[in-house]
Order: sequence, then C-alpha cells, then structure tokens
Amino acid sequence: MNIFNRLGRRADNDFILVGAVLDTPTDNDRFAAMKQLLDLGVEKYKNPKYVVKSSDFNIASAGAVCVLPPYNPVMYDGIQPDFLFAQNGNTQYSPASVTKMVTMVTGIPYIDSLAERVTIQASDIQPGSGGEFYVGDVLTMQNLIYCTMFPSSNTCATAFARHIGAKLLGDANTPAADCLAAFYA
Repeated sequence: MNIFNRLGRRADNDFILVGAVLDTPTDNDRFAAMKQLLDLGVEKYKNPKYVVKSSDFNIASAGAVCVLPPYNPVMYDGIQPDFLFAQNGNTQYSPASVTKMVTMVTGIPYIDSLAERVTIQASDIQPGSGGEFYVGDVLTMQNLIYCTMFPSSNTCATAFARHIGAKLLGDANTPAADCLAAFYA
C-alpha cells in the first residue's frame, strides 16, 4: 500500500484552518482530499452543529482539520488543538512525509550554500510521491529542499540525506549506504 499525504492551510477572513490527510488512493487524489477536508472544516467552523457523514470525507482514509490557534502553539505545553473534524485519527500509518520534514530540519544546518550541487545517484531513486528524477540529474540544495517539502519527493529526500552524510564523513566518494548511515546517526 502506498501512503500519500498532504498538509494544507486555508484562510477565511477571521480564521485559519490547518489540516492533514493520509492514505489517498493516488498521489493526484491528495489535493482533492485536502480540499474536501478543508471544506468540511469551514462548514463545521461556521456551523458547529453540522454533523459530518462518512460519505462527506471519502477520498482519504484519514484526515484531521483544526482552527489555527491565535497564539504560537510551540510556546505552550499541553494545549491540544480544537479539532473540527477527524477521521481515523488514532489509526497508525507510516509517517511518510513527516519523516521527510525531520530529514530537512536535521540536515539544513550542514548546508554551506543553497547553490551546492547534488547529482542524483541510482541509490537515491525511490518510488512514491514527488517528481520523476533520473540518475545523473543535477539539483541544487535549494531544489532538493523544495522538491522534498512541497511535492514530497522521496528521491530528493534520499539524495539530500546522502549528500549531508557524505559531508559529515568528509568524503564525497563514500558509498551511499555509509553516507545515509552517517546522516541517520
């Protein structure tokens, strides 16, 4: 099973909704599932008595939407968001793109320049979401970051981690598996 997910945000005059969907049938269904989720969130926010039917959210297996709090949630412990709607919120799924975000946050401090060039290797090519890349394609670190974070490219996340691992080892000719091990460590 492929897990395709997406994070989204929608601003409507006096409120901002944030949501996440997991496990859509195809990569292309993620946008439609997010729109469906955010539309339900708007409906529920404007009419708290609105009852969401299972047929109202049927593109993704799981999703949740909440109102973005007026404070910075990072600065407060123990404050839970007020979910307008959640479906299968306690079901465990592969972390998928969340892992890619952690990869970016972990590796960004080791970037000397966003213009650094990275050549895609065979070991970087991964199935799943993101654009199609080929062995020998050359991307800048900025390209890798964008392609990992927005279309959620598995290939770019792997190339990014491999490149940072090679930097940590101080040897660009180190085998990819060793570079990835160094990054993970």
